[in-house]
Amino acid sequence: MVPRLKEAVTDLTTAQEYEKWATADMIPTIKHKAGAGYYQCYCESNASLLDFLKKGTNICETYNKDKLWGYALTITNVVCVQIVNFIIRKIVPTLVGWVGYDT
Repeated sequence: MVPRLKEAVTDLTTAQEYEKWATADMIPTIKHKAGAGYYQCYCESNASLLDFLKKGTNICETYNKDKLWGYALTITNVVCVQIVNFIIRKIVPTLVGWVGYDT
C-alpha cells in the first residue's frame, strides 16, 4: 500500500520539500516512464481524481487525467467482454438446435 503524505513526511522533511521532490520527478515519470516514484506517491496522497478539471492548479493534473483514462478504458473493456459473452450465450443454443445434435 502506498503511504499517504502524512505518513511519508517525517521530522526531517516538510510537505514543501516533498512537493519539490514530486515536481522534480514529474518529467522523468511522464516523458520517460522512469521516475523514482515521488510524483506518483505525492499525487496519490494529495490530489483527487477530478482535480485535472481545474487547469493548472496543481502538478498532478497529468497524473489524474491518465488515471481517469485508465479507469475509463478498464470499464469499456469489461462492458465489451460482457456484451460478447451475452451474444455467445444467446447464439450457441440456437446453433446447437440448428445442427440438431445434443451437447
